[in-house]
Amino acid sequence: MNLNRVDINKCNPCLCGSNMPAQFVCRFKPSCSGLPMYCEEDDCSDQHNHQLCTIVTAMKQMNKKESDFKEQITQLKQRLVHNFTSYEPLIKFYSECQKILVKEESIVRQHLFLDDRVAQVDTLSQDVEVYFQQLVVLQEEYDLDGMTQLIETQGEEYKKIYKELESLGEMNDKLLQEIYPEAIASDYENEKLMNEFQPQNWNTYHKLKHYALKKEINGKDERIRKLEQKVEEILQTIKDQVGV
Repeated sequence: MNLNRVDINKCNPCLCGSNMPAQFVCRFKPSCSGLPMYCEEDDCSDQHNHQLCTIVTAMKQMNKKESDFKEQITQLKQRLVHNFTSYEPLIKFYSECQKILVKEESIVRQHLFLDDRVAQVDTLSQDVEVYFQQLVVLQEEYDLDGMTQLIETQGEEYKKIYKELESLGEMNDKLLQEIYPEAIASDYENEKLMNEFQPQNWNTYHKLKHYALKKEINGKDERIRKLEQKVEEILQTIKDQVGV
């Protein structure tokens, strides 16, 4: 079976009135004045003074683009889900702390709750899989308009959701540091959730706590250094003014 060959039996009759199959797609709208879908009849095809594009080619290009998008979702899910189970007790713990801190300190960040984001990615992956299968069915039916409409509605909505999630990195200590810096540095405790910690969770918990304390000390040292520098500048200005 030649997948590049047009099955004219699946094509709709051309709207030019020739009753011939509309097997070509105009890719030069709105600059071209011809019909969006057109046939081989001379009066109809002569209005398209540009490269031919069959309905099969057009649908394959659309399918390829959405297939690439589906692969992006797969890669996003893989890098988040790969180690999620081992990090899950910690993530649940930090998320509970984060909920309190968000109310108290009005924390604003693109990603606040990693467990919610992972659930979003999982749902998006399932939805996009169904969406892509719908496109495959429409492609088999030669329903180019149906494919276009589905891509412009559901497809664009899924791409918008993906745009919000694509910056999430691989599931590791660094990702937790990026999303939960305040929770890691806090003195929050939750006995119920901490009882779910496995040995590797405790190791990570203490490592992240140590990192947060070190960062805080370095920050204080830097502030002190800048303050000392400012004081020196003020003293030098006074000396210059009094001629000392």
